Amino acid sequence: MAEPESLIDTVEQERDKYDDTLTNPQMGELLNNVAWRHRDAGWVLAGKDTGAHTRQPHTGTPISRDVLIHVPSARMYDVLADVAGEARPQWLYVGPVDYPVVHPTGADEPEEPEPEAVRYHLETALRYLGELKDTAIDTEAELHKALEKL
Repeated sequence: MAEPESLIDTVEQERDKYDDTLTNPQMGELLNNVAWRHRDAGWVLAGKDTGAHTRQPHTGTPISRDVLIHVPSARMYDVLADVAGEARPQWLYVGPVDYPVVHPTGADEPEEPEPEAVRYHLETALRYLGELKDTAIDTEAELHKALEKL
């Protein structure tokens, strides 16, 4: 598939809606708005929960704060050059898709979490419960040893 049409004009239009510096949530909102406006052409957000990331503003799904994905071409573009929150619009091909796809949402859509967000939160909860279980087992073993000494 050929390279997709640049979205730099839309990125610039959305960026102009904000002050000189953007907060992390504002970066997520800006990217969601760009992807939402071009969703019919196959544009989505890049799922990311490590390093520099933010959240999809309606679902809370962790996303990249500077990358958009064009699904039909399987290409990723860095669309915000972030230096101290400046978030300058840019159009930079960064390679083939290597992030999970997160669909944008509009303000008029119901705010139901995407399966990726639900899975992320459940996995976090399961890890926490596993740690609690390990702690409980260790504590139980220590109590048994203490009882044996009595």
